[in-house]
Amino acid sequence: MKESENDSDTKPRHFIVSVGTSLISKYTDNERIIVREKKELQSIKYTEELTYRELSTKPTLKEAIDRFYLNLDSYKEAKKLGFNLKELSAELSSLLKGEDPLRNGDSVFLVRTKTLSGEICTQAITNLLKSQSYTVTSKEVVNMRAGGTDDEDFVSKGLPELIDIVRSEIEGKKEDTEIILVPTGGYKAVIPYFVILGILYDVPCRYVYEESDNVLNLLSVPLNVDLASWSQVESILEIFEGQKIDLLNKKKLFKESYQKIESLLTEDAGVFKRTPLAEKFSGKAKEERGQPELVYRTRNSPLLTYLSEDLKQKFLRLAGLGALIWKGDRVPEIVDHALLHHADLFSIAERVLLPIYLHHEMKRTVFLAPHELFALLCALHLHDCGHVLGHVETDHEPYYRFFPTEVRDFHHVLGYLRLAEWGKHGKTAESIYAHLVDDSSVGSKWGENKGNIWEQYLKAPAVLGLFHRKKMHIAQKVSYPFVKGTCVPEIPCLEDFINCNKIRIGENTIDIMRVKLLVCLLRIIDSLDEEESRMGSRQGLDFQKNLLDVQATEAKRNSDSLRGALDALIEDRALLKGLAQAVDGQINSESDIPLAAEAYRLWEHRACHLKKEVKDIAFEYAYSTISMHFKRFQHLPLCEKSKIRRIAIKPQFEPTDGEFLKLSVKVESDDEEARERILEKLKEEYFIKEGINGESKEIVAEILRKQAKLVIEYA
Repeated sequence: MKESENDSDTKPRHFIVSVGTSLISKYTDNERIIVREKKELQSIKYTEELTYRELSTKPTLKEAIDRFYLNLDSYKEAKKLGFNLKELSAELSSLLKGEDPLRNGDSVFLVRTKTLSGEICTQAITNLLKSQSYTVTSKEVVNMRAGGTDDEDFVSKGLPELIDIVRSEIEGKKEDTEIILVPTGGYKAVIPYFVILGILYDVPCRYVYEESDNVLNLLSVPLNVDLASWSQVESILEIFEGQKIDLLNKKKLFKESYQKIESLLTEDAGVFKRTPLAEKFSGKAKEERGQPELVYRTRNSPLLTYLSEDLKQKFLRLAGLGALIWKGDRVPEIVDHALLHHADLFSIAERVLLPIYLHHEMKRTVFLAPHELFALLCALHLHDCGHVLGHVETDHEPYYRFFPTEVRDFHHVLGYLRLAEWGKHGKTAESIYAHLVDDSSVGSKWGENKGNIWEQYLKAPAVLGLFHRKKMHIAQKVSYPFVKGTCVPEIPCLEDFINCNKIRIGENTIDIMRVKLLVCLLRIIDSLDEEESRMGSRQGLDFQKNLLDVQATEAKRNSDSLRGALDALIEDRALLKGLAQAVDGQINSESDIPLAAEAYRLWEHRACHLKKEVKDIAFEYAYSTISMHFKRFQHLPLCEKSKIRRIAIKPQFEPTDGEFLKLSVKVESDDEEARERILEKLKEEYFIKEGINGESKEIVAEILRKQAKLVIEYA
């Protein structure tokens, strides 16, 4: 089953409308057209506290109201005289005018004041809309009564009650419908509160100004709770809540603070009570505090508009699990994957992918289907999650431990194993799966069965992550060796891997050529994160370098101590000397460090006759020694990346060959040497070659050109 390109197009809409009295005023203005009798309706004032049952005491007024309904119900006849339904009232204008008026399947919720005129207009609008087969419900605001804005309860009780009614209606309907707020009718004082609720709940507001035909979408700027301002009033709210008003209203703290919290407190039986707005702000503040940086970067990303609503909500749930995915990074000196790298990647993804989407839209072709984009975005989020694993379980050994350099070198495979075998390798993925099925988490849950979640949603991004490094071949028939005894002891090229392991998102299988495209896009986006922002602030970088020095010194002390212990435990001096040479004697540069790990594995095989306790000490000695060198040599890449001000990505939509989009990539730096090194590194990802059928092909460049109509130029 193919997903809808945009679920909101088929989602029924639910309009929440504030009701005023323009129906009466417009009716009496046009009464000479519709009825040529008395204008008793004009006598209905906000001071009238009547109900339908009490109208018998004013028969003249009841007669006018009955005639009012009679004529409105026959508005089709009135239309022949020049009267139009959408001109009858402000509320109907907002619902029926504009480019996207009420349509089949939409519903309307009317919020009215507890006044006779409000009740009359609400009932009349209900009748008119129901005559057109729309579903209409309504509710009154008890504390917005005949006194109007002059009533002392209007601010302290009426507005909070109004907000509570609208809030409840939004929360009750938001899952199943597209909510639209319409504050055109009623008191103008309610408009800013509707706008605030629209911002907090991310729903639009509609408004029609008087006789205008233009339906305005009121400003919905990307605002949220100001945590600094909220913190100023949060404790005061907690102090005042539940306290008697007459005990506090003359106290200094109350008088100085009340202006800030007036709309956040209401009266209930003589004591202060939080308003629904305060509850919403409190919930928003709690939600915002402690959120991963990635959540802020992604939830309003334009890229998410290319997902179906279900996939968007599933992705947002995944984006909120940052700590569960990256906490415990084994090589944090490379980059802070949770806080910096994966957050930066989404900015880069927008700068790369959005121009490609635009180019394809201009050419009336398809770039990525929603399920393909979902797989790519999830892969951007998960492709480095293997940095958390420090060991794997094999068929021969329950605890096969890795050196830091091996974690870095194998992290693409470790990430795949972590997600594929969530009950093994330390079980660090079990909490990820648990939160994806948790009803209380934000966004759509991914299902109930972990096996189904893996097969339908996580396997695809895990495979993309498995092949995101250029050492993994896409089409050249070369296998990548890993640890024997795991489920992936040897990994074939992507082409062969996919032929044996079909991947899908939901019910949509991803074709092998599209998998290749997604892998190439992932590689390019990942490679472009070389800016100084990846390293954090200047102070953070300086601290990181100092910390590396401290940790290197500690590792050196551990190494020396363990070497001393081995001198006393290993009688075979040649074997002992071989260990020292393997892990320490041949390291002169950063590129030598991974070789030390390989040399230790060979030494370990020769030393298989040693007691387990001695071999454990030997491993700890090797681990400390390799860690010492690893941390010492991290100064160079840290400093190099800190010199890159920006990676500029500039799209050219009309190149010489109009079929293709050209992306120009430019490295900006004051250090020419660092700029050239980074530029060459970026080019390697794009121009990498593979031997296919006896030919050497620039595999990534070719796939991007054919599948995405994309050409990258490195300036």
